[in-house]
Order: sequence, then structure tokens, then C-alpha cells
Amino acid sequence: MHTAPDLQIQSLSSNCCLVVYSENGLHFLSFRFWIGVWVTIILLVIVAFDLSFLVRYITRFTEESFAVLISVIFIYEACSKTAEVTTTILLAVVI
Repeated sequence: MHTAPDLQIQSLSSNCCLVVYSENGLHFLSFRFWIGVWVTIILLVIVAFDLSFLVRYITRFTEESFAVLISVIFIYEACSKTAEVTTTILLAVVI
């Protein structure tokens, strides 16, 4: 099951790989593999040093900030795609 942050990370990393692939040949699956390796290392460090007590510093404000960020990203993408479709239709009508 995908959540909004996961969907945003997937789309951003996919777009990043499309841009970088033309320059360096970076494939999406290898990029996702290295993301998984880094997340695994970070989680092992968190478990090894018992850093779970830091969760108490995550407040509702932090959660709401991330929710606003995701909402702004979705609104921006919707507006940009709507503008793209509108310009395509206007160009088709003019031609």
C-alpha cells in the first residue's frame, strides 16, 4: 500500500533517474536499491544505539508540516498538468 509521501518519493526519484540517465546512465531500479541500502544502514544504527526515544520529539506540528508539504506538491502537480492540457487543447484549436 502506498501513502502520499511514498508516492511523491517514487515519482521524484523516477523523474530524477530520467534526467540523470541521459547524463550518467543511472537506472531507476539500481537507484531504488541504493536508497534501500542507505535506509537499512540508518535503521541498523538507530536500533544499535536505541535511538527510538527521539520519537517523543516528533510533535503534531511536524506531522502537519509534512502533510502541508505533500498537499502543496499534489496541488502544484495538478495545476501544472491542467495548464499543460489546456495549452495542448488551445494549440489544437488554433491549428
